[in-house]
Amino acid sequence: MLIVNGPLKAVLLKSRFFFSWFSFCEIYSSIYNITLGDYMRNEDITQGNIYHIYNRGVDRQKIFFSARNMGFFLFRLRKYFDKENISLYAYCLISNHYHLLIKVEKQNFGLKVMQPFLTSYTKAINLQQDRVGPLFQGSFKGKLMPSVEIALYASKYIHLNPVKAKLVRHPVEWQYSSYKEYLIPTNKPFVKKDLILSFFKTPQAYESFVLNEEDGYHDSFED
Repeated sequence: MLIVNGPLKAVLLKSRFFFSWFSFCEIYSSIYNITLGDYMRNEDITQGNIYHIYNRGVDRQKIFFSARNMGFFLFRLRKYFDKENISLYAYCLISNHYHLLIKVEKQNFGLKVMQPFLTSYTKAINLQQDRVGPLFQGSFKGKLMPSVEIALYASKYIHLNPVKAKLVRHPVEWQYSSYKEYLIPTNKPFVKKDLILSFFKTPQAYESFVLNEEDGYHDSFED
């Protein structure tokens, strides 16, 4: 049984058992001390904290109809995030939903950043697809990361999302996530990797952490 009362790193170093994706989700949610279905209201998202931000299409329908749509989403996201100094630590886009791991550096983040960003994206997609009405299922959802260690787990959860959805067998095969950015240096990085990689000696150690199904990841953490 995983015990999380105390420094998470110490617990992980002592753990040695195999767990399925479902068990991983249970651990992830138990660390939050909330269920995976719970989320914070937009007005509760506060400056200076790290959050897992996500949402899906209305009626579980598509929000991305092509690779070009995903590229446009990231282009617009970068424009809004760079302007407001929002740190993006991880992301994953799938046809009917998205995940972001961010640090909020702006008061009224929902109203001043996410709302105008998602509205602009919705307008563009509605025009392209000759559709009307909302694209997303209500407002975006946000979960507070109470510690950097929890954010580390969230990055794994996000990067494994296309594997869980059985879209690919390995997260590196998915083109629309930040996983590759953690493994391969880029000239103009959008994702800020230093926070997550500070737990590891090398990017390859982070890769092992993500792929390893044995809880504990004792070989990946820096001594």
